[in-house]
Amino acid sequence: ERLRQVQQEKSTPLVIVSDDVEALPFSMEKVYFVRGNTTSPETYRRASIESASRAIVLAKDNENPSSDAVTAGAVAVIESINPRIHTIAECLFESHFLLFRHVRCDQIVYTGDILVKLLVQETEDAGAAKAISQLLEPQGNEFYSVPLGSHAVGKTFRELLRQLIDKEIAYLPVGYLRDKEVELNPSRDSILELGDHLIFLGSEMPSWSTIEPQLFPDQPPNKAPDNSKPEKARSKKRKRR
Repeated sequence: ERLRQVQQEKSTPLVIVSDDVEALPFSMEKVYFVRGNTTSPETYRRASIESASRAIVLAKDNENPSSDAVTAGAVAVIESINPRIHTIAECLFESHFLLFRHVRCDQIVYTGDILVKLLVQETEDAGAAKAISQLLEPQGNEFYSVPLGSHAVGKTFRELLRQLIDKEIAYLPVGYLRDKEVELNPSRDSILELGDHLIFLGSEMPSWSTIEPQLFPDQPPNKAPDNSKPEKARSKKRKRR
């Protein structure tokens, strides 16, 4: 459902590849379906993977841990055809990360571990699951990463946070992305550096070219950073990958 919403917002063609269904249960403009073996190069060529910019590979069976091997195989095939593509893969358990070690996967999402952690946290802190559930709703708040403009370089996270609050800008910075590493809830004395991506919580994608004039009205506008290039981020807890 979320992919359909993004497709509507950006008018980007979306191709769904699967061998589990004969046809899609819905019809939508610029959404296409290719049925075929998800580890076969021919299937992805029929889906025009050579011209795609992003690919999301989901686990075939969430109740079967061996699905991670199938996912890794599909990523390997996709990357072999289009090395420039940005791939995001679902992995049921982080213990299977070795399956992805030798494939050029840009981002791995460990959905099984997330679910287990969420259930455990809910037993200790009732209500946390509801807050996280809001992030999963199509119309709810989401996390966004935005390239930092040069006027904010050298400022502390505290200074930027205070400016956003004082200017009543409706985006909450919760951390930053630096050198492909995510730092959530950083020290307020952390110094922001050139090349950082700020991580915001908000109801829509923020634009630094819109935020910057409000934060630095006396400074000349900079060229808007390029939000179109996805960052390959990973948590600091997973440096072993």
